[in-house]
Amino acid sequence: MAVLRRLALSAHKRSELMPEVLTTIEAGLSPQSVYTFYTGLYLPAKTPRDIVDKLHSEMTKALQVPDVQARLKTLGIEPMPMSVAEFDTFFRDEVNSTMAIAKAAGIKLE
Repeated sequence: MAVLRRLALSAHKRSELMPEVLTTIEAGLSPQSVYTFYTGLYLPAKTPRDIVDKLHSEMTKALQVPDVQARLKTLGIEPMPMSVAEFDTFFRDEVNSTMAIAKAAGIKLE
């Protein structure tokens, strides 16, 4: 019978669901070893700011509901609530990082 052993978690901090598992950085790899799986609300670029703010506010409230938190936890999801500006920066950094990896690997854009 095969046994799977968790070696490290690709994240900046340990998971509340698996606190005994080291992060890749704690295991000795570089910060570039971190790949955060994430999702967010994406809207068309010219969406009015009041709509963006309202959706952000409602999503933030939803993430505070105990039943929502419990369900996400059963799925292994740990929310990372951010402001609109923080998510914009996070997303742009992720895109730039992925593009740099693709360029370094010689992958051509199509």
